[in-house]
Amino acid sequence: MNFLFIIFLTAISGTMIGLFFYKRQKARLDYFYDLCGLINVLILDVRFRQDRLHAVMTEYLSDCKSELKNHIELFLSNVGKGELNFSPNVLKKSELFRVNRFFLSLGRTDSGTQLLELDGYKMEFSQDLSKVKQRHDSYGTLFIKLGFALGLGVGILFV
Repeated sequence: MNFLFIIFLTAISGTMIGLFFYKRQKARLDYFYDLCGLINVLILDVRFRQDRLHAVMTEYLSDCKSELKNHIELFLSNVGKGELNFSPNVLKKSELFRVNRFFLSLGRTDSGTQLLELDGYKMEFSQDLSKVKQRHDSYGTLFIKLGFALGLGVGILFV
């Protein structure tokens, strides 16, 4: 009976580790979905409504469910103060640098140039989104299954 308990605990531990990696991939996917959605909202606003940037970003906060929400709030509290220090919880350092560059470019140019910049960022982050989506689709549930299998294997080795 004690052996089954050890196998059960290691299998659960392995599954939890796999679930951690799955949730990290899912959080990255949600972040890039929200970021591309924000860029689309900004493009539409610059083309048609031309509201203040603060109002557009505040309005978008209610729909945002990823870590992007924290980044938008940090941006809104530090507008015009220079460098933003986003925490790299979900993103890689290169992605974080590009997101930082994106936020710092907002509202700095006229509407025509801003549209060109937003279109460039949209294309750039859409490519990132497709890479993250492909990786999530390929490896998403594999992490959980592999974690379970490894945990089960370790439990059997302990016994």
